[in-house]
Amino acid sequence: MDNSGYGEVGRIVNSAFEPVAKFPGWTRGFCHHEDSAFVGTSRVIPRFQHYAPGVDCEKSESGVHAVDLKSGKIAGSLLWPNGNQIFALEFTGGMSTIGFPFVVGKTHPKKIQNLFSRALF
Repeated sequence: MDNSGYGEVGRIVNSAFEPVAKFPGWTRGFCHHEDSAFVGTSRVIPRFQHYAPGVDCEKSESGVHAVDLKSGKIAGSLLWPNGNQIFALEFTGGMSTIGFPFVVGKTHPKKIQNLFSRALF
């Protein structure tokens, strides 16, 4: 589970929170599969820093991190240097995709727009 204001992920042992790993940001979003967890971190917006007493707000990052739950080691991270917030993560199993539907700054063919619209609704 997330201990958001301290940038931690942990487990409950004997009715108490036991940290497993610490991250550079608010921990938001958590999902796991077998012995790995995926944890979202959000940059702490200055006006909300009092809600994150255990996070270095100046060094907080927006990203998704893969964690080995047995060792607590971060296996890898995907960071968005200009990003702000991650709100949720979901494990989707064997779902696949044909790619991202749009490229910033380009005109999008109707065929791709329609495919994306059907996928969302």
